This record gives sequence, structure tokens and C-alpha cells, in this order.
Amino acid sequence: MIFYTDDPDAPEPFTDVQSQHKYYRKSLITNFIWMLIIFAELFFSISRSVQGFTISPSALLYSSADQPLSSIVINLVGLPLALLFYFQYMFTYISILNRSRKKDFYGASGFRLKYYVNATFIITLIVLVLWSIIDIPRTVDISSSGDFTQALKYKGNEIVRFSEFDPDTWKTVYKKIEYYHDGEGDMITFDVNHDKTLLMPRMVSEMLEVDRDTKNDEDTVMELYYSVKLYKAKSSKIAAEFMKYNYKNALEESDIKVSNKSLDKFRFDYKDLDYAAYIVDEKKANDTTAKRDQLLLLRKGNKYVSVSYYGPIDLKSKVGLFAAKM
Repeated sequence: MIFYTDDPDAPEPFTDVQSQHKYYRKSLITNFIWMLIIFAELFFSISRSVQGFTISPSALLYSSADQPLSSIVINLVGLPLALLFYFQYMFTYISILNRSRKKDFYGASGFRLKYYVNATFIITLIVLVLWSIIDIPRTVDISSSGDFTQALKYKGNEIVRFSEFDPDTWKTVYKKIEYYHDGEGDMITFDVNHDKTLLMPRMVSEMLEVDRDTKNDEDTVMELYYSVKLYKAKSSKIAAEFMKYNYKNALEESDIKVSNKSLDKFRFDYKDLDYAAYIVDEKKANDTTAKRDQLLLLRKGNKYVSVSYYGPIDLKSKVGLFAAKM
């Protein structure tokens, strides 16, 4: 710090060396605590992004295989740079605190090198963040809010659309979709998307959700939910590795209550498929008549299909419908 004033009678910023050291030390310790908090938050974010703490480049790559290229680069380049930046900051603070204990504030060795290193880190991270904002994935979104004409006319022959999955219910829902809100309290969301990314050159999805208003205007009750997602990866290895992370995310997003240790028991064999699993709430596994959350995961070669459904139909009974498309 440089203190300057034109007032010849101005008092000294610090009355003695002891108070000066006390001031700087308190400030440094406060900043160091904040750096530790930010550092812990960064590790927590990495842990959440790959479903368990790991900084393995392959894990980061496969867990974000459905994300645009900029997101993958940020995971593989930006996060290591951020870690190095924070490590360098923390070691710098430790060094300064150590010098403050020895009452030596005048060493500035390597200042120019640290300046250029920090500038390089910060500029690189800014470029990556801006790139992630600009790098919008090549998406064909054929849904529209309130007017679903395009989505209803979309002919997707690679996914099992709800019109095939449950034709009888679809006839009723179709009429309500045209008006979006039929006046009886049903609110319908209908979505069809077609995405492309670096590792997943083809991703197609359809989502249908029907909610009903309750007596309390602020609450809604889910009547029906259907979501099917097809991932066509560049290789079977990418599809297999991505599936490991994707199905954990699908479980978190659903209300299915199962333990991670029991996931293997939901897997079953099906002809011509490399992997098949049917997951349902363990408490409702034997109740095939009531509405319940269900999850179906299928993989064949470089194709991976994830189906999430809430309704009265037994999702496992429809596995042949999905397998035929693969």
C-alpha cells in the first residue's frame, strides 16, 4: 500500500509497527478463509458434476458427453486452470502470512512472473466462459409455448412417441394440447427436441407432462409424465460410459426411492440389447395398477435410450416397443 497526502500535518496510517502487522494479518486471515470456502465450493461442484469426487479427465469427459464442446473444454481445461489458480493464491497467502509473522513485508521476488501467470489464467478462463455462452449447441427445437402445431406434426422415427406408447390416452391428450389449457384445470407441456453435440451427433427427445390444478390455486398434481431420450453416440464406449452418469442423474430427477447398492438387481436380459434395466420404487414394485414413477434404460451398441414415466402402465411391458427402434 502507498499512502500519499498533501497535508503535512496528516497522521501516520499506523501509529506503530505492531498495529500495522495486526491490521495486515487480520485482513490476510479473513481473505484466506474466503479463499478456502471458494476452494471447497469448487471441489463440491466437481464432485456433483461427476457423481462422486474425482478429477479424472475421462470421467469429466463422459459425464458431459451430451453437452456442447465448450462445456467439455471447460471441464477438461478450465477446471484444472481454476484449481491451479486457487492453489497459487493459497500458497501466496501462506507465504505472506509467514512473512508477516517474521515482520518482513518487503520481499517481492517473482512478482512479475506471478503477474503474467495470473493474467494468463484469468484471460483463459474469461475466454472459456464467453465461449460457453456463445457456443449454443446445434439444436432443432420444434416445440412452442402455447402452439404445438410443429411439435405435433414432427415425425420422429427413432424414438417411441407417446402416440405409440399409449394410443388411447394420446387421443384424449391430443385434443387438450391444441388448446393448451382446456378450462378444466389441466396444464399440458409438450416438447420435442433434436440436438447435436461433439460426442453425441444425434439426440432426440420427447416430453409430455399433464398437471391438474388443486383447490389451492398455487398447487398442482401430476396426472401424467412421459419422457423418452435417445442418445446416438460416436462409439459404443461413449454410450456405455455416458449411461453410467446419466442414469444416476435420471434417478435424482425422479421420485424413485432406491438405494445405489440395489441398482444391479433392476437389470434384466433382453435379446439383442447390450444393457437393459427397469427401475421402480421398491415400495410400489408389486403394484402394477396404481400410478407410479418408472425408469427404463436400454443400450445397444452406440445407442442409449432413457425413458421416464409416471402413470398406470407397466413400463417394462413396453420394452419390446423401444428395443425394436434400436
